[in-house]
Order: sequence, then structure tokens, then C-alpha cells
Amino acid sequence: MTPLPPGKVVGIRVREHRELHSLTQAQLAERLKTEFDWVIDRSMLARIESGERQVNVDELFKLAAILDTTPVLLLTPADESELMAPTPWRAMTSSRARAWITDEVRMREQDTDRYQVATDLAWRRSLEFHSEVGRLLSKIAALHGEERIEDVQVDTELAPKAAAAVAVLELQLELATQHHNWVTHVGPWDWPDPAERLALLESHPLFTEQAAISLFGRDPLAEIVDRHNEAKPPKITTGDGAADRVRGLVEHGLDVVDELAAAVRDRLASIPARRERPSTRSTGERPA
Repeated sequence: MTPLPPGKVVGIRVREHRELHSLTQAQLAERLKTEFDWVIDRSMLARIESGERQVNVDELFKLAAILDTTPVLLLTPADESELMAPTPWRAMTSSRARAWITDEVRMREQDTDRYQVATDLAWRRSLEFHSEVGRLLSKIAALHGEERIEDVQVDTELAPKAAAAVAVLELQLELATQHHNWVTHVGPWDWPDPAERLALLESHPLFTEQAAISLFGRDPLAEIVDRHNEAKPPKITTGDGAADRVRGLVEHGLDVVDELAAAVRDRLASIPARRERPSTRSTGERPA
């Protein structure tokens, strides 16, 4: 049997999956247009299935999605009796081609050292990203008293925490305004940059709302305003009075930020990070 080029394999596999789902070429074209905004007609699909017209990467992913399969299954023959030739070097079986596509093995013609450098770099970045996401999800789960993120009731518990990000932005805006007013009407700013005081809250917005409500029974901005009103400032009649008013707002705001930051630090310190040992990947060759 003559090994099939990749474009021919894709065409055959598209036809097989289309027929598996009892779709006509016209019906498949309509679904691609409706769901993926890919304007394609029946004749073009016929050319793809015959191998006369090759698909690009974007189109391959759309076809895999709409046919409820995976790109790797569209790229490889259906069984081991069919060989394909993805490179001029040699033909290979379906399982061998899938292993190469999914980075389980390398082709023996490829340079071992360069292959290792390339794959190690890609997998290291991927593992670092997944580890960071895993730590964040563990903290979110612990915030709700659960060990796994899968056990958190998203609709009733997690979704409302999105409001925390809004609270952080409002707090940043309020303090930035106060900082601007102080420099404009009074003079040099004698305290640390408010952005530095807000760094922890900005890094962990999901904890901000909970910390504020736990400490004050209300959101951060409401607490700043209430504290300032409790001081019952005198009526402003002079420039010095206006400066004192602005200074009071700034001091109250920074006090609230400090208390929130301390609460968030304490909360984070009590949540253990999940540690996972990445699985060892095989880079050896399989028999062709």
C-alpha cells in the first residue's frame, strides 16, 4: 500500500467522521459557517475530502471541533494497516505518527540534543504555568474550606468573589485621587507611594472583599468614608482647612489599606500551597 501524504489523510478522515455523524457535505458546511464563521461551500468540502484542497492549521482545528474529534485523529490514518508519509524520510504507522505529533517520541532522523533542548524548554514553560495555576486554584479552594477546586460550588460561592477585583480598582482610584489632590493643594507627599501599599491587595484581589467585610462589615471604600465622617471635620473656610481635609482622607485610606494588607497576608500564610511532582516524560523511541 502506498503511504498517504498528510493532506490526503486529512481528507479521508474528514469524510469518515462526517459520515459517522450522518452529515451531508452541505450540512457540514452550514455548521462551519454558523458556529465558526467559516464560509465554505459543499464543493470546497468535496475537494478537501478528495485531497485536492489542503486545509491550513486554523481550518484543521475547526474541522476537528465541529466533527467532535481531535486534530491528531484527523491527521493520522484510522488503523495500523494504513501508512502515512509526513516527511520524505520514511513512512510510518498511525500510532507512530500520533506519538510524534503529541511529543511522546522523536523521529530517529532528528538530532537528539537539539530535540531535547527544544522539548525541555517548551515543557518547562508549560509545567511552570500549570504549577502556578494549581497553586492559585488550591488557595481559592482553601478560601472556601475545600481541598480541591472541583469541590467549590462555583455559582453560589466563587462567582461573587469576582466583585473583589472591582473593589481593588475602586480603592486604587480613590487613593490615586487623594494623592493627586494632596500634591496639587498641599505640597510634597511625605508617605510611601500608595501603589506600594496596594501591591498585595492587587496581587490577590479574590481575598480583598472577604478581608474588608471580615474586618469592617463593609467594603473598603465605605469604611474609608465612614471613618472620615466619624471625625466630623470642621467646615472648610481656608486653604489650610482644605489641606487638613485632604490629609485626613489620605490617612484614613492608608490605614484601611494597611489593615486589609495585614489580613490578606495572614490569610495567605494559613493556606498551604499544593505541591505536585511533575510526571516524567519519555523521550525514547518506540519501535516503528
